[in-house]
Amino acid sequence: MKLSVVLPCFNGAKTIAVQLEALTKQHWLEGWEVVVVNNGSTDGSMAIVEQYRDRLPGLRIVEARSSGVNLRKGAQQARNQG
Repeated sequence: MKLSVVLPCFNGAKTIAVQLEALTKQHWLEGWEVVVVNNGSTDGSMAIVEQYRDRLPGLRIVEARSSGVNLRKGAQQARNQG
């Protein structure tokens, strides 16, 4: 992968579609991916992200975890996990 776009997400159902929609319009000649890091969302935002799988072939959803067990909230932790 030459380019990774990392999007931390905590209850972003109201805004995540706008960002993903903008990314569907981007063009990059090299390989690229979109990594959405779920930071404990409870509002259905990951269901919205799933709707973009066909339009963003490099889309991945990662769960933000610390030590594989406990969730650590915060954009910094989510970006690091991504």
